[in-house]
Amino acid sequence: MEFLGLFNMGLLLEIDKYIEEKKKGSSNKELFFYEFLTGNNTDTVISKDSLFTDMDKITFSAFISKKQDVISLVKKEQGKAPLMGLHYSKNIIEILAMGLHDLPFETQNLTNYIRKCSLKEQYLISKVFPELKYNPSEPVDKIDKIVSELLKNGDCKLTASSIIDTLSPLLSLNDLYILKCAFKKLCSLHPDRKLESDLNTFISLHNNLSSHLEKKYKTRYKIIIFVSALAFTLTTSFILITYWESHGLEPIYTALALAVKLLFMLSPLFFKKTRAYLLNRFNDFVSNSVKKWYSKKLGKVKSEVDIIANNRENDKPS
Repeated sequence: MEFLGLFNMGLLLEIDKYIEEKKKGSSNKELFFYEFLTGNNTDTVISKDSLFTDMDKITFSAFISKKQDVISLVKKEQGKAPLMGLHYSKNIIEILAMGLHDLPFETQNLTNYIRKCSLKEQYLISKVFPELKYNPSEPVDKIDKIVSELLKNGDCKLTASSIIDTLSPLLSLNDLYILKCAFKKLCSLHPDRKLESDLNTFISLHNNLSSHLEKKYKTRYKIIIFVSALAFTLTTSFILITYWESHGLEPIYTALALAVKLLFMLSPLFFKKTRAYLLNRFNDFVSNSVKKWYSKKLGKVKSEVDIIANNRENDKPS
């Protein structure tokens, strides 16, 4: 049972690893929808300055922040005719966002979409609008087969091996969400109270440790930036004082001073977006530092778990 607990915890970590990797290449609307599905729909997910398109603003408002009034953008999208076959009613995330803003108008669009979509898409839509009518189709791929087991009330044949066989870097963020749902159902079918307690403790420790490490790395990098800026200022001052006369630095200093003044005059034009961009990059850099730390530590843990597994295999009577 102890090894099974380690195995399940390892499987959860593996799914989470794929999710974090997939997030890096996902669009805004994909990230918003995933956070909505997982219940992490808070304003802190992304800076509002990163909402570049109308659909970004509509999906952000639908899935993350209800405070944003985008009804004029919704009406604008609803009035658009399909362009070369492209339309929000043919995209699962966009049509769900539009439905959250104006369900009476979008009910028919959603019904039409459900008639033609895959089993996994019906499952995702049901998470947002359980009141709609569904007609589960036959599974066409591994994720669909996982969903068909998720939908069963009894005689569910979901196994850890079926989840592992489905896990792949090619899966979308929505697919990985479904696998995480499957993992939770698997745990509910074969409850291990100690494992549940261990997982809750692990998640709590993980969150606390991540928060602590992020603060630690942010403080460290801020100190490095401050010391670098101070060193640059002192070095520049020393050069100006020492070589002012001998190297004729007055014209260079005058030109530099004018350039700095001009930069400050123009900064209001782009400061807001630049600030948001730099803060996002800084936070990404800190997150990556934390992930590298985790990868190094978890690599050691995985090696120890593999050793335990191999020893148990060797200890089995032949």
